[in-house]
Amino acid sequence: MGAAPVTSAYPLVVFTDLDDSLLQTRTKALARHAAGLLVPAADDRNGSALSFQALDQLALLHLLRDTLLIPVTGRNHQALRRVHRPTFPDYKITAHGSMIYRPDDTPLPAWHARVSQRANQLNAAMQEMAIELPRRLDSSDGLRTRVIMDAGLPVYVSLKWEDVSQVPAVAVLGAAMRSLDLGASWRVHHNGGNVAVLPEYANKAEAVRCVMEIKRREHPDTTFIGVGDSTSDTAFLQLCHFAVIPSNSQIQSEWSDACTTIEPDLPATPSDQVENA
Repeated sequence: MGAAPVTSAYPLVVFTDLDDSLLQTRTKALARHAAGLLVPAADDRNGSALSFQALDQLALLHLLRDTLLIPVTGRNHQALRRVHRPTFPDYKITAHGSMIYRPDDTPLPAWHARVSQRANQLNAAMQEMAIELPRRLDSSDGLRTRVIMDAGLPVYVSLKWEDVSQVPAVAVLGAAMRSLDLGASWRVHHNGGNVAVLPEYANKAEAVRCVMEIKRREHPDTTFIGVGDSTSDTAFLQLCHFAVIPSNSQIQSEWSDACTTIEPDLPATPSDQVENA
């Protein structure tokens, strides 16, 4: 008996990170494809091309052309709307999992209500963090901080350094945060010159789990694929049946660091015994 074909009765849903997975800055894109074959994928606030796709990313998108793509991104909804390749006609997960948008681009009501209560409680803490952290880190020059908003709610604190070499270690940043005595539980997402200080409701995995439940109610036999480059993506990738991880990514770097070669104890050779005699 032949295998059943993949049809609309057995849909494929792809939860995908965007930046540094499906698109990236011009500099990073050229590093992926030195010949310079780049396609604009997202614009900045002024409408100029900001993010690009290289040949390998275009090939991946071609492979996934018959799947349903759901973004799982650190971008808020406004920044996501500036991404024009690929398009996302279904659910969207934004702001590191803080918000879920329905296909009609309105926030999922139950999720918004849940986040709203906690976000309003933490708003003052995030505003203080954005003001005080540069002072505590003694790095006001070349550092931009702001509270990112989504669906009218404060969702996380963004810190961006112009010089990547000036980004402090996570332990240093953590010490500065504790010195503010802001209470609550915070996570730090660190990638290159960008740092996001995340409240507990900014959780990609929990948002993906929520949308998975919706999709399973629609089609119980849905297969889920995850795409992500960052260690902050690993939790939602583990929820999927398969994971796609770009080469030279933060996740791959963690794999390399985790692998240690253990050499066996070898018996002494005759020459060793003579030298040690």
